[in-house]
This record gives sequence, structure tokens and C-alpha cells, in this order.
Amino acid sequence: MEIILSTKKTIKNTFTFDDAVAKEIANSEQTIAKLQDNNKQNTESKNGLKLQQYAELIPMLAKAEYLKTNKFFMPQVRKEVDLHLDQTCKVSKASRKRLIENTNAFIRTIVDPKPQGSNFTADAFKEWCKDNSVNSETKLKKKITNEYKPTDAKDIFANQIVGTYTYKKDANGEYVKSGNFTPSKFSIDQIDEIINHLTVEKNKRDKRDKNDQDSDQIEDTENDTIADNISSIGL
Repeated sequence: MEIILSTKKTIKNTFTFDDAVAKEIANSEQTIAKLQDNNKQNTESKNGLKLQQYAELIPMLAKAEYLKTNKFFMPQVRKEVDLHLDQTCKVSKASRKRLIENTNAFIRTIVDPKPQGSNFTADAFKEWCKDNSVNSETKLKKKITNEYKPTDAKDIFANQIVGTYTYKKDANGEYVKSGNFTPSKFSIDQIDEIINHLTVEKNKRDKRDKNDQDSDQIEDTENDTIADNISSIGL
């Protein structure tokens, strides 16, 4: 093999790729590919099993007598469900919280059971998931929660720096503040510091933008002058 280091010097080299090294790397690469496939399959299986838990839990709890007037679970019902998920089903605390809250949200917004009863079944839940392209717990939550997401840059930034209000939909489907406020991780002093720093950085950018604009104008003027000179000599 000939390796050219520069236009002035050429070195002869008899490099050969070691077959054993090539084999090991190839084997490793194949193993990595299999692991990636397995991870994908494992994730899909995990998501399917998690949704199956909802398919079992929702029909059992979709009864008007288990709900308060605001359609949230009765305290004793929630406590009993949490207890069984913990001691009998061995579900972790974080998973139990998600299971109960998402189940309640689904019953409240989708099933809406009446006093005369509900015939919502596990198959009905699976069909709903299929119709709504829900194949994971995360997608389920996004679909059933009326979560307000600001779209204006100023609101997004304010939420990140200052904090967020909880919104809910009114009878007309419009988002309104519920009155609950969750502060950001920043203290008031830190927020003041951020605002002051932003002002400084904003002024720097403003100055830089003006300088760039002036440079563009100077360049345009110079180009116009060159064009006029060329034209005057008949070129």
C-alpha cells in the first residue's frame, strides 16, 4: 500500500489489515446490531404489557360510584387501588402513581361512566388505543390529558424561568388558568440576575446587528462605485 504524506514525499508501506482484528470487529458489530434489535423488541413488549395493565384496570374502576363529583377517584378507592398495586402486584411507587392518575384521567375524559353503569371493556380500550395510535404509556398520557403548551416565545421562556400555571379546558374548549402555580427551580434573586444578564446580552447583539448592517451598507456603496467606474470606461 502506498501512503502519500505530501506532494514532495512518498513512503512505501506494506500495511495489511489483520484478519483476526477484522473478524472480532465484525462479530462485535453484529452483536451490537442484535442488541439494538432486542432493545427495540424489548421496548415494544414493555409498552404492550404496560397498556395491558391499563386494559385490566380501567374497566374495573370505570364506575360512577368510585368517582367524586369532579370525576376524580374517591380517596378510599384510590388508597385501596394503590395498596393492592403495591403489596399484591409489586408495582413501584412511581409506576403506581402513573397507573392510577392515567387510569383516572382516561375514565374521566373518555369513558365518563354514568350512574346506571359502564360496559367499557379491555377490548374497547385496546380498540381505542389502535384508533388513536397509542402504543405506549407516554402516548396514552399525552392523548388523555388536557395539557396546555404555550406557543409564543415569550410565554415559553417565562414558563421556563419563572414558573407555570395549570390550565384546563372550559365548556367551550378554551384553556383557562386553574389558579395552581408551579414555580421554576430559580429563586427570585436568580431570576433578577437572569433578566439583567439578558439585557446586557441583548444590547451586545443589538450593537452587533447594527454594525453588520452598517458593513453591508458600506459594501453595497463600494460595489455601486466600482460598477459606476467600470461603466464610465466603457467596460
